[in-house]
Amino acid sequence: MHLTYSYDSGSEADTVEAGRRLADALIPGMNVALDGQLGSGKTCFVRAVCRGLGADDSQVNSPTFV
Repeated sequence: MHLTYSYDSGSEADTVEAGRRLADALIPGMNVALDGQLGSGKTCFVRAVCRGLGADDSQVNSPTFV
């Protein structure tokens, strides 16, 4: 099954909330792909997902700046 979902965030707080909501909806084995321009908030989003899952978000690095 393949689902596509698009979300346009109005602020960093909105991005964090969307990440937290995704964390609540994830089940083991799910795959998530992110696509967005440089500076669009992907790393912020992934950090929020990690926090929502109880993981250490300090381990999330932006691949652009590594």
